[in-house]
Amino acid sequence: MEQRESLRIRLVMGKDRISELPDALLLKILSFLPTNIVVATSVFSKQWRSLWKLVPNLEFDCEDYESEHYTFSEIVCKSFLSHKAPVLESFRLQFGSEKLNLVDIGLWVGIAFSRHLRELVLDFYPAELGTGTTFTFPSSLCTCNTLETLKLVLRILVDMPSPVVMKSLRTLHLEFVSYKDESSIRNLLSGCPGLEELRLYRGDDSDIEVFTIEVPSLQRLTVHDNNDGPEFWGYLINAPSLKYLLIEELRCPEFCLNAPELMEANIAHVTSITNDKFLGSFTSVKRLLLNLSPLKITYPTGSIFYQLESLEMYTREAKWWNLLTLMLENSPKLQVLKLTDHCLNFHKNGLVGGKWNEPKYVPECLLSHLETFLWKRFDWGREEEKEIATYILKNARRLKKATFSTNPVDSEELNKLKERRKPQNASGVPCVRTFWLWKSLAIGEDRSENSQPDVYCGESLKRQDVVREDKISELPEALILEILSLLPTKDVIATSVLSKQWLSIWKMVPKLKFVFDYKKLAENVTRSFLSHKAPVLESLRLLVRDGCCDLDVELWAGTAIARNVREFLFVAESSVVVTFPSSLFCCDTLETLTLVNSIYVDVPSLVSMKSLRNLQLYYVKYKDNESIGNLLSGCPNLEVLSVSIYCPQYETNFTIVAPSLKRLSICGHTREKNGDYVINTPSLEYLEIGKLNGFELCLIEKTPLLLEAKIRNVSKIVDKKLLGSLKSVKRLFLDLSPLQVKDLTGIFYQLVSLEMCTWEAEWWNLLTIMLDSSPKLKVLKLIGQSFFFSKDGVVGGKWNQPKNVPECLLSQLEKFVWTRYRWVSEEETEVATYILKNARLLKKATFSTNPIKSEELNKLEKRSKMLNELDGVVRASNSCHLGFEFDSS
Repeated sequence: MEQRESLRIRLVMGKDRISELPDALLLKILSFLPTNIVVATSVFSKQWRSLWKLVPNLEFDCEDYESEHYTFSEIVCKSFLSHKAPVLESFRLQFGSEKLNLVDIGLWVGIAFSRHLRELVLDFYPAELGTGTTFTFPSSLCTCNTLETLKLVLRILVDMPSPVVMKSLRTLHLEFVSYKDESSIRNLLSGCPGLEELRLYRGDDSDIEVFTIEVPSLQRLTVHDNNDGPEFWGYLINAPSLKYLLIEELRCPEFCLNAPELMEANIAHVTSITNDKFLGSFTSVKRLLLNLSPLKITYPTGSIFYQLESLEMYTREAKWWNLLTLMLENSPKLQVLKLTDHCLNFHKNGLVGGKWNEPKYVPECLLSHLETFLWKRFDWGREEEKEIATYILKNARRLKKATFSTNPVDSEELNKLKERRKPQNASGVPCVRTFWLWKSLAIGEDRSENSQPDVYCGESLKRQDVVREDKISELPEALILEILSLLPTKDVIATSVLSKQWLSIWKMVPKLKFVFDYKKLAENVTRSFLSHKAPVLESLRLLVRDGCCDLDVELWAGTAIARNVREFLFVAESSVVVTFPSSLFCCDTLETLTLVNSIYVDVPSLVSMKSLRNLQLYYVKYKDNESIGNLLSGCPNLEVLSVSIYCPQYETNFTIVAPSLKRLSICGHTREKNGDYVINTPSLEYLEIGKLNGFELCLIEKTPLLLEAKIRNVSKIVDKKLLGSLKSVKRLFLDLSPLQVKDLTGIFYQLVSLEMCTWEAEWWNLLTIMLDSSPKLKVLKLIGQSFFFSKDGVVGGKWNQPKNVPECLLSQLEKFVWTRYRWVSEEETEVATYILKNARLLKKATFSTNPIKSEELNKLEKRSKMLNELDGVVRASNSCHLGFEFDSS
């Protein structure tokens, strides 16, 4: 009674502050949300009942709408008819053909056009991408004079038999759409006299011969095209106002460009154009980025880049320096040169190419213009790169700053890195040379307290006044907090020294992550916790090693509970076992709990974790066999459970009772310790069991909703009770020995997909049993051992052909895959032949084999002969496609 009265008082005194905001601001906030969430706000109060109808943006995704009473089309229609905004700023629709009638889209777009629509985004993703289902975007939808942005995505067919009229269109995105014909493209673009930005993303499914872009007003163009089909000639572009061009990928043989006003171009991954006019199209640019191979591109003889001031080149291609030399010689006004290897972990010693030859004459740009030289991920161990860097430093007379960054190097190699700073430049003014060691920020990386930043600067840098503009501080605080939440807390706290603004901002970051080894660092964590002020702690991640005591962890857990912690990850890599705080077993806000390694779990009799959805226990130690049972009893909404068993010193018996559980993964140990598992999970949909070698019983009670199961490496518990409890599965993976399967009876009436490993002795006997017991099986996949694991030691008898052909082969099986098929095994050949001869509805059969080792090349002819014989088998299905692959794993 007292609790109810207290709640009533809190409700009366609580203020709805957001409703006090001006309607214009509320509408602005709501415009950032999907429409289904916006509509849901109508239940708040009378004020909110009609507010959503004036939100200027509508966004619908058919995946977000599941209703027993209304279809997706009906919901969208009702929303449109209730909507009252005089101007519709944006209409975004993501849809699939199975969720709505495509005709309805025209109705909605028409209503949107009547509301003076400014932006239209249509994203069509059919359930089966290979079915050929498309949504035709007709010219009738291109009649809106208020439309400023149009984005079409995926399986949309552009059909424009006549020119369109979209006078206000400024931005057009065409992402992996298709076109009825070439005239559809021309008619679409010709009707957009004010178009300024065009983005094209194209795949390899187009039969257009020439893609023509003729837009006088176009200023920005992006092209990403991986179509290398023989029917596609290329692009013909006439854009006299074009200023910015980005080519991300281009495989066509021709690209004709007329863009006299072009100022900036980024050209990458052009693989098939050999015409020297291609690079000649860019002689007017001021800024140029090239990611090209000099072996695949022809330089335009006699072309001079008179306007080029900034050049960026990628150094990953073989003989890239030849293209660099040509560009330097033909760019007399070049002021900025940047060389980049865009792949951090790529080792360039494997590139094929000759040596770099120093030019006979020093390029004019080095003598009179180059001021900035940047080399990102400079390979100081590669002789050619050292020669090029030295040449530029020696000859660039006006160079003001040179910066070299390298991949991380070992400490004993730093002296070699510093040696690269010795060559002097020819400039009369001081040249700042900076060396950076690039590091990837690994989650959980622990840097020692006394570590120095990996920055090595020239002596002249210390004498310079370096001015840096602080742009990140101008971002909204909510965005800054989101960025900081991705970093380890140690790095987040370090930002407090940046300025007065940053002094306290770290205290509001909703995610904390600590990694430490020593007691002193544990004290720092405690101080950080006590200073932290975020009202809700979204995530707490602790990785502790030696030096951390149970009291520290208990204190942090209590603070986390007070902050309504949602996720807790606790990893103990300690020689001493750390006790998990029992107070967290009564945290009702906790949604995800993960415990790893040296953690002692003593579960109290009373557990209350009503919000827990995800529980992961990896190699922790339990007080007794009842610990897991007690824990699960207090988690009424648990949906995901992963348990990896630590090898105990006593017999282990686990009982898992979880009515709400949907996913269960159990991984045991390989040592011989007796124990049992009893699983009672009536809502279970996914089950994985592995490495229960020391367990003698795994009893799975009723699982009527089970859809998928994976069973592997269970040596003692494979019996009719275990497999019998899986009769409702639709997808099953088995890695078992048929010698251990006992008294398997019953029928897998729901099973449509079966995967089996073929490295156990007499595995084919289990396959025969499963085929006989799976009348609706449609997909069969057999998995052999990898190239690095020999099966020569497998002992087994001969395979005996079944007396009666299984029902699934006669009427259901459509797909058969054999990974790492052993063509030298007579038994495997017989099994494969039997299935091909009897699977009447088989549509596709794929066999992959291990590659032949270099010392066994004499087997190539024999393998070809065996595969040809398999290909020649008279198949029961006339429509079956047989494929062969070579597995490298």
